[in-house]
Amino acid sequence: MQIQERLFGDLFLQLNIDTLQLSLQAVRDTHLHSNHFKEEPEIRGSATTIEFLFLIGFFILILAWINFVNLSTARAVSRSKEVGVRKSIGAGKWQLIHQFLLEAFMINGLSLLLAVALYLLFYSIFISVVQKEIPLHSLFESYWLPIGIAGVLLLGTLLSGGHSAFFLSSFKVVKVLKNYTLPEKDLFFVKA
Repeated sequence: MQIQERLFGDLFLQLNIDTLQLSLQAVRDTHLHSNHFKEEPEIRGSATTIEFLFLIGFFILILAWINFVNLSTARAVSRSKEVGVRKSIGAGKWQLIHQFLLEAFMINGLSLLLAVALYLLFYSIFISVVQKEIPLHSLFESYWLPIGIAGVLLLGTLLSGGHSAFFLSSFKVVKVLKNYTLPEKDLFFVKA
């Protein structure tokens, strides 16, 4: 009480305050997790809102991957002759799987580059909407962002290209080259 009286004695008398409670908070928690302070220097954000928006974005990404699987499996019927010819001249199952996974990787990589280009193109509009200056170099200061981007790229490649790669590489050469049509049960994701 002696320290409080020495530091805040006049203020206590003016405001008629008997006790003062001090608490500490980590600096990294001041923007999103400071719910117990009444007087904030700026409007605080909401961690719940950010997590919710992240989940919405991830859900949209999963829907895009499912759509890509549907489209690539539907396109598989038209590529069945290509697979049959490649198998008949000696291509193995794993060569075909690698080819289709590489195609999926390239499509996902181009999509990622397009997303980054669109972000850079609309950067000034984004800054005016969020009303906060975010330097571009600060996005890559943390090692988590490049790791997260690489993880999403690899996960997207496996999810979007895996089904069609194994589906296309399992075609029988003789049936495909004789214009054999695939039964309905084999077209797993094709129907909408």
